[in-house]
Amino acid sequence: MQVANLTKRSIESEDAAPKDKDFFLWCGKTPGFGLRVYPTGKRIFVAQVRVGRSIRRVKIGPFGPLTVEDARQRAKRIIGTAVDGRDPQREKRERRDALTVAELCQHYLEAARAGLVVVRRFKRAKRASTVAIDEGRIARHIVPLIGSIRVCDLTRQDVQKMVDDIAAGKTAGVFKGKPRGKAVVTGGAGTAARVVELLGGIWTWAEARGHVAEQPGTRGRADERRT
Repeated sequence: MQVANLTKRSIESEDAAPKDKDFFLWCGKTPGFGLRVYPTGKRIFVAQVRVGRSIRRVKIGPFGPLTVEDARQRAKRIIGTAVDGRDPQREKRERRDALTVAELCQHYLEAARAGLVVVRRFKRAKRASTVAIDEGRIARHIVPLIGSIRVCDLTRQDVQKMVDDIAAGKTAGVFKGKPRGKAVVTGGAGTAARVVELLGGIWTWAEARGHVAEQPGTRGRADERRT
């Protein structure tokens, strides 16, 4: 079914009332933008695009939590993606499955523990003691500050904020270490510099293996640093 314009009023009209089977309400004003109405009464905004010879319907979100105009703007971006020759459904799936910074760091540590991260200037695998230092910096600085960000979304500004927060002592504290031991974590510019160097090394390692694309502010060498 097509309406001249998809609005809150048209969605709440009798024409859009739930039926025995789900159906679509398409917007004449914004071709490709529509609403799927389910027999249960659930209403989901969608964008329909053509990718090559295939038709893709991409879910945008539910009516109610999402306004019509917000959904329309999202639909326009999805439709624009298809016009550029990209597959918005595949990109959405890839984004959903993308690694977070914390997950990437975990992959790096697993490789380092297995002796698969080579220190270029020494041409040998990282020592266990250095990997242990890396683990501490990741767990106490990187993960708390940027661990939840997807690697594809990490920006230079995110990295700079992490550096500023470490320098300001926001991740400092005393943490439990080995049995009956403790780890005293300090902040400051020196700590911030070593952490961002480690992050750069992780990114270089990951980029070489196709885990990530190059990101601004994260380039570095996977070199061992004595501390």
